[in-house]
Amino acid sequence: MQEQPKSQKTASIFSGKSPKDEATHFFIQMKDPLIRQLDLKATSRLSATCTSLYGLFKYDVLIKKLLHFTVLGRLDQVENILKVHPELALKRATITDLSDRTFYNITGLQYAAWALDIEMCELILKNVDNASASVADTQLSELEKNPWGHGAYYDISPLVKKTQGYLNNYNGWDYDKCCQYWQKEVGGEQRKCPAWLIYAWCEAGYDVAWVKKDLKNIKVVRQYEKEHLKWWFEQAYNGGLGVGSTWSCHRGPRDQVQGWSGYGEMKRNTGRIVGDRECQYVVAQRPEALNSLKARLSNNNATDKRHGQ
Repeated sequence: MQEQPKSQKTASIFSGKSPKDEATHFFIQMKDPLIRQLDLKATSRLSATCTSLYGLFKYDVLIKKLLHFTVLGRLDQVENILKVHPELALKRATITDLSDRTFYNITGLQYAAWALDIEMCELILKNVDNASASVADTQLSELEKNPWGHGAYYDISPLVKKTQGYLNNYNGWDYDKCCQYWQKEVGGEQRKCPAWLIYAWCEAGYDVAWVKKDLKNIKVVRQYEKEHLKWWFEQAYNGGLGVGSTWSCHRGPRDQVQGWSGYGEMKRNTGRIVGDRECQYVVAQRPEALNSLKARLSNNNATDKRHGQ
């Protein structure tokens, strides 16, 4: 029996398909469940293995990048993606944020709304056309059902309560208790802050929203070049890495945020902690701004329907 040419022999093993075609077919079949399990880095690496997979996963990579930059509070990067691909504004993916909270099958708009990042919400909605506005409205309504198990939106009240608890009990606690509570309880809640809040807390200068205690009317400059997020989560201080390890931070009326172990120099630090707590009260009012945005979107949709748009 005459032996088949190598190329034909190889193709016959895969039922008439070349190995490349067979692999591509496999990934098409497995694409959706596979993508749900992969993070941005893994998806990007997979798409780079060959041109066929790049075409197959191109938009999945972009969607994950959009979610990634939304989590990082990067208005600039999100805007750059949506300028070219506005159709991705309401697409879903799974993302884990900087505080290790995982949100399955979420959109950038939904995460921004959950995080109370009103500027990010407005940026994304600016890239949603009239035909998709009702979808955006529905997505925001889904938040109330708490589909991801992290609440309908970021809740700062535990941080407010623990900060106040520290102020109330400092004089009655010993050294170990003061440090443990400040580092782990207060710091643990600080570690849950979404990116936009960290940018606001860390924005350098005296004439800024945090110092003025006005996060509503004063625009926060996110100062990406200063790497505030890296400082917040990775800074080495007092033998630990990042807030919630062996330190947490305070700011108050100072021109910059500062790490602190939680004991000593309380007279000087009290004013700073009180100032931070007052800013936290302001953040606690952010759901009202989110509700106003949702109401505005719903009203616009209702108006469009009445006019047959």
